Amino acid sequence: MFFIFKEEKKMRSFDEKRPGNIECDNIWELYKQLVTLDAPYIKTRLKGDDTEYLYLITGACLEVGDTKYMFDDMCNMDLPYRREETIRLSLARMLCNEEILKETDISVNSHSDYDRKLAVSEILERHGITFPDKDELQKTHFVRSIPVTYVEEIPKHKTGRPHKGWRMTNKERATSFRFYLDSKDISYKCDTDLGVPRITMIFDIPDCPVGHIESSIWFFERHAEVRTYYPKVVSDLCNSGNGHTDELMRLLEFLNALVIPCQTDGEVYFTPRFYITAFGFDVAALTVINYKVWSAVPYTEKHITEYWPVMFNDLAPFVVSVLEGKITADEAMKLIDKHVLKRDE
Repeated sequence: MFFIFKEEKKMRSFDEKRPGNIECDNIWELYKQLVTLDAPYIKTRLKGDDTEYLYLITGACLEVGDTKYMFDDMCNMDLPYRREETIRLSLARMLCNEEILKETDISVNSHSDYDRKLAVSEILERHGITFPDKDELQKTHFVRSIPVTYVEEIPKHKTGRPHKGWRMTNKERATSFRFYLDSKDISYKCDTDLGVPRITMIFDIPDCPVGHIESSIWFFERHAEVRTYYPKVVSDLCNSGNGHTDELMRLLEFLNALVIPCQTDGEVYFTPRFYITAFGFDVAALTVINYKVWSAVPYTEKHITEYWPVMFNDLAPFVVSVLEGKITADEAMKLIDKHVLKRDE
């Protein structure tokens, strides 16, 4: 019996009958559980892996091995002592942009009373297999439903030890970030600015008051600089000379003092500073990210591509209204307190 699962997170419903040659109830129950998972993923450490990884189950095959016999002196005859009933799983994961396909077996001996009495959870534990929870899946990056791992491949000396003092180059970091953007289907373009790798992104947010949000990231040698900003329609308002720029500066000072991005674990790693660019009159926020912090905080990419653009989108109506003279900076502060920060007056 063999199932192949489509490239979607929900498996097909299980409607097959139990084969007559399957004797172990527990292996059959586990097989049914695996092929009917809503999220067909497992965590395990396979041969050749240096750590435990999340895998997509792309197929499941139920096999029954030949019965093995052993000569019994008491009975003076060969007696059956082993018969493997096996679930063979086809698995997939991605390392950066490289797809890795593997197989693993989950087996029990149908002629062993001990194996036959094992619970499904005990079989999984014996084979080092666990299921990811919803939070873990939400934090994982996927390409065609395949979980993606982004790693810094540390070159090794001929002795097998990592080279001392090695660090990822800024070009390698830019390439790694591109893999992430590809996995999220985010529009971007790559170029260089005075020799520094730069990636410019456009975020099409539904019902965005200014059309879309833009962001650029420069990959320097030891840190990255992220600039999130409004499109040209806002910079044109800022450069129109209508006399409301001073009010906007007061509003940006308020944002710098009070609007701090929330962090997943309650810590503060990123502190964007709002300002108006000297050339172009872009209303922007600049964040400097040390690469050591980037490597240590697992959701850095998510903040760059999700939290900051959404935050700019939420603030857009108040920024535009101040620039157009429809409301004052003080009125905008009160509205942001109520509708964005959700704070009681």
